Amino acid sequence: MGIYTDEEQVVRKNWLRASIANYVISPFVWLLIVLSWTSFMNLNDNGFAEFIGLCCGLLFTFFVLVRCAYSKPGNKYLIVSMFGNAVGAFSLVKFMFASDTPGFFALMSFAELGLLGWWFLASKNLLKANEAITDRIKKILSRKKVTKKRISKE
Repeated sequence: MGIYTDEEQVVRKNWLRASIANYVISPFVWLLIVLSWTSFMNLNDNGFAEFIGLCCGLLFTFFVLVRCAYSKPGNKYLIVSMFGNAVGAFSLVKFMFASDTPGFFALMSFAELGLLGWWFLASKNLLKANEAITDRIKKILSRKKVTKKRISKE
């Protein structure tokens, strides 16, 4: 048996799927929509550059989040990301109900909120799994220290 139980592996894979959908696939779908929409709308260069910067920032956040919460079972950055995504969800709701938002963008925003909900549930489960994993690692390490002390005394 490895360091992760079967249930923890399922939780981790579900979180990774939700994170890929939220941080990688969704921004690029939005990018494609905005690119196709710009032929119909007059989007200035600064708005497009900001959108590209946002996509790059989300990719960077995804890689850091995977490193801090998935590769190493830590919770600090995951909690910070959950708060950041909550702020993003509130601004998305504000965007959805703005009077000048085209209907298609409002519909896409609603789908985005669904992805965020899935990511929040997966993150909540990953928080619990990471706590159990770190507790198990601490117990293993403490047993190894006790064993080393016993060997050195003999």
